[in-house]
Amino acid sequence: MSLYFYSRIRASEKVRSAVTLVEVMVVSALILIAVLSLWQTYVNAFKVSLASRELTTAVDDARDVIERLKSTPFVDIANKFPAGTAVDLAFAGGQTLNNEMIVVDYINGTVGDILNITVTVSWTGADKHQRSEEFYIMRARGM
Repeated sequence: MSLYFYSRIRASEKVRSAVTLVEVMVVSALILIAVLSLWQTYVNAFKVSLASRELTTAVDDARDVIERLKSTPFVDIANKFPAGTAVDLAFAGGQTLNNEMIVVDYINGTVGDILNITVTVSWTGADKHQRSEEFYIMRARGM
């Protein structure tokens, strides 16, 4: 075997064992895609968590108002909670939402022995969209 042939084999082995710039760029692009995908997943999970926290606060506030409605004597409900007016947020729990408003309304008025009550909690979400949840309870005279 000639020395020239031997040196050509050794030179080609060195070239093949080295990492090319194209390979580094391809691997970098794949890693970047993976990192960006994970980041987007994290951002979406954070948004869902924030929306869930807001909804939980709204449900807790509505529950507090509903408990006040249940503990109020039947004949005093319409006086303490006038139809269609906002409830004082002091009735609600410790946390309040951005631009939160709680409204108590009565389906079919306040006449008779049965009240169908709607408690509506509305607020501005962290994404600047208006949110609203309605809760329905029934209250009867003597209950």
